[in-house]
Amino acid sequence: MRLLPFLLLCLLSFGACASAPLPETGVVWDERDPAAFALHPGPGDNARFRRGLNAAIRKDPNNSVALLHRAYLLHASGDIEEGDRDFQRVLALTGADPVNQRRALWSLGWSAYNRGLAADAVGYWRQAAEAHGGRPSWYPYTLAVGLWAQGERGAALAWYDAAARSQADWTSSEGVASRTRHWREPERQAIGALFEAWSKAAVAPAG
Repeated sequence: MRLLPFLLLCLLSFGACASAPLPETGVVWDERDPAAFALHPGPGDNARFRRGLNAAIRKDPNNSVALLHRAYLLHASGDIEEGDRDFQRVLALTGADPVNQRRALWSLGWSAYNRGLAADAVGYWRQAAEAHGGRPSWYPYTLAVGLWAQGERGAALAWYDAAARSQADWTSSEGVASRTRHWREPERQAIGALFEAWSKAAVAPAG
């Protein structure tokens, strides 16, 4: 059985196995994080998008943005070994730019989530948030999606509530739809289920 590259395995063992703590009461997560950024090909445009990434990497083998996007596409296509290699290349470049590390961990989280590895995804996202050092705005709703997939429904709703407290978009179906219009369909379904459960809990009578 093929193992993940050693560097990725070390990162995973650091954070993926522990359950995420619940959010602190009243804390707002509203800090910008340039690491939480992804380009999206148009419908049916994956091949051209991939060719553009390959060209960018040939021009600059240390193009971290192109490497991360190619890594994500490789994972999505089932080529885990080649995708891991690109992710590892980016992580090896992080001494010059800590944003690269956070972006790699953030992307690894989404890749793991979309391959059904929710616990791994939560671990990567936790590490990305810890590397940020503050309260990045992407963290509560992203972590909520991962915890929901793990079956940790109470923790997922607590983190979704933190997202709703921090950004008004997460408090309405229109806002959720707008924020997730570029997400993959399974991801939109997950956040939709979270929003529905959170909405019901928010209007439930006390006692």
